[in-house]
Formats: sequence, C-alpha cells, structure tokens
Amino acid sequence: MSHRVPFPVLALLLAVLPAAGGSRPPSPPPAELDAAIDRLEEELRRAGTDDLRARIERGLADVLVLRARAADREENDPLRAEQLYERALALRPDHLAARVELAWLEVREDRIDRALDLALTGLATSPGDPWLLEVVGEVHYRRNRLADAAEALRAAAAARPDDASLRKRLAKVERDLAAERDYARADSRHFVLRFDGDRDDRVGAILLDELERAYDDLADELDAWTREPVTVILYTNRQFHETTRTGAEVAGLFDGKIRLPVGGIDRVTPAVRRVARHELVHALLHAKGKGRVPRWLHEGLAQLLEPRDPATVDRALSLAARRGRKLSVAPFTYPTALSFTAFLDRETGRHRLLWFVELLAEGRPEPQAFLEALGWSREEAERRWRESLLAPN
Repeated sequence: MSHRVPFPVLALLLAVLPAAGGSRPPSPPPAELDAAIDRLEEELRRAGTDDLRARIERGLADVLVLRARAADREENDPLRAEQLYERALALRPDHLAARVELAWLEVREDRIDRALDLALTGLATSPGDPWLLEVVGEVHYRRNRLADAAEALRAAAAARPDDASLRKRLAKVERDLAAERDYARADSRHFVLRFDGDRDDRVGAILLDELERAYDDLADELDAWTREPVTVILYTNRQFHETTRTGAEVAGLFDGKIRLPVGGIDRVTPAVRRVARHELVHALLHAKGKGRVPRWLHEGLAQLLEPRDPATVDRALSLAARRGRKLSVAPFTYPTALSFTAFLDRETGRHRLLWFVELLAEGRPEPQAFLEALGWSREEAERRWRESLLAPN
C-alpha cells in the first residue's frame, strides 16, 4: 500500500512561503490546521520507510508553521505560536520560515539573545540568507552595535533590492551610525549611555545617576522592568532632529532607545529630568505591554509620571466641552491623553490601569481588556470623563 501526504494537507502546504515578509495566500482556519496536524502525526507514526518519513516530516513542519501564524496573529497567543514553531524546527531544523518567524517573535517579546541564536544557527547552514541577516541586524541595532547592524542589513538589502521596508530600516541605522560614530559609552545597572565624550562626559555621568534613580521609582510605580539595559543617546538639538526626522516640537523620543536632545548642557535641569522620566516610562510600558499599549495610555502615563499636573490641561478641555466639542482620545492629542489617563487613575486606581496593560500583553483585544480591567467600556469611561470635566468645581 502506498502512502501519500493526505488531502487537504497538500493544499495547505502551498500557503507556506520560504520566509516571513512576502504576500501569502489566506491561511486555512485553525480547526482545519489542527485536523491536518493530527492526521500527519498519525501518518508519521505509520510511515514504513525513511523516504516517506522525511516527506511527511516536511509536510507536518509546514502545517505547524501555518498553525503558529494563526496562533500568533489571529488568536494573540505568542506562547502557543512559539511552541508550534519549535515543533516545526525539531522536525526540520532547516525550515527557514519557522526559524525566521520564530526569531522575529522572540525579538518582539524582547528575548533578543534567543533571536540571535536562532538566526546565527540558521546562517551556519544557509550562509547569506537575507531574512536571517535582517534578524541579526535588528538584534545588533537593539544592542547599539550599529556598525555590525549596518553590515548585516546592507547584506540583506543587497539580496532583496526591491524591499522598500528593509531599505528604510537600513537608512535609519546608517543615520544613527553617522551621528554616533565617535560617541563614547558608559554603562550602569539598567542603562547604556552613548554620548560625545569630549562634550558630554560630565553631564553623562550625572544623567546616568538621575536615570537610575528614576528607574527605581518608575519601575515600582508601573510594576515593570526591562529585560535588557536601556540604551540612552544624547544628541545636540540639530543632531537629534536630523537623526530622528522629527519636528522642533519633539523634546525626546523612545523608539526602542531613549533619544534626548540634551547634548552640550552642563547640568541636569528640571526640564531634562522630566523629559528623561517621560521617555523612560515609554521604555518600561513597552516592556510590560510587549508593544501592545495604545498611544493614548503610553503618552498619558508618561506625562502623568513626569510628573505633569492634569489640571494644566483640564481647564482648557472643560472649556472646549462646554462649547460643544465631544472630547475623545481618538484622534490622539497629548492633552486628552493626559486628562483621560489621569481620570482613570483617580477613579479606578493605578492597579487597574496596569492590569489593563498586562491583559494587552497577553494578547487580549483592547476593548475586551479595557472592560475586564477597568469595569467600563472605553465609550462609557469617556462619557464619565467628559461629565467630570463639565462638573462644577
């Protein structure tokens, strides 16, 4: 009796492309994928020859990748996705899609040591693979090894010349490299500081002390800690805006690293301290929420913990509401983010706001997480917030 890879598994395999990043046919429903996995595992147990076993293992690894994508993207279950990718790699260590997609999942979850190990192991058997090189470049970038990051991304871009997203990422790394080529480095318990050694040596040491004090304070406030040291880069105002491509109104930036336009100062002023705390809140929330925290809450808590008094914006928002404007946190503005977040903080408690972040980190959809953690829908919370702004003082 001959054995073949069973239908509908053959159709499912067509959806697996060599690596992440390209267009793919729609993936079958998770239940269909689970049934295909069960059937292939049964076929594997019954396989009578090495050749047949190898064919079934290839098919099973492909379907496991499809199921991992569904777990991650449709079911918001990165842990299940990780387990499925690992099963695919156990069957086929040379499975490029499984290796690349698992590596990016690890990057997203801030497990960059594991991501780098996956990529380098793959490059040992697939030298020059551009998808794996892109992962290596991203890990080096996050560790502020900019020359290594640029080298890996240039090699990846040379093999994928039509990938506009990759070219944009490479350009960003090369701008950073040009701005920081001669920068000195100083380390502390939670930070790696990059700065112009001739210009900013003294303020760099002072700022590191300030950042460590702020970290201890804010980590307790947010019940959040970073897995890796946070990179902080000091620029002059001109360097900052040229490197980050931001407008003059931007006082600091967190994009995976804290970037501060404070180069050339001789002391840490209250304004610098507030900006540093603001961006550090973003770093801690990013770690706690695994990149899933909505912008209004990111900016609301960052302003609240600078600290900035919400009364400074509530008066203007109250006047706008009295003139008939229906206030909301969408579209985003800094004043509404601060006022709404401060209202939730007062009315429901900081622990509920942080519970909301934790539910988002688990992959819950935002409306469901909001209702479960805060006890209201966001629409109801916004209605109560607007009423509070209209209430007599």
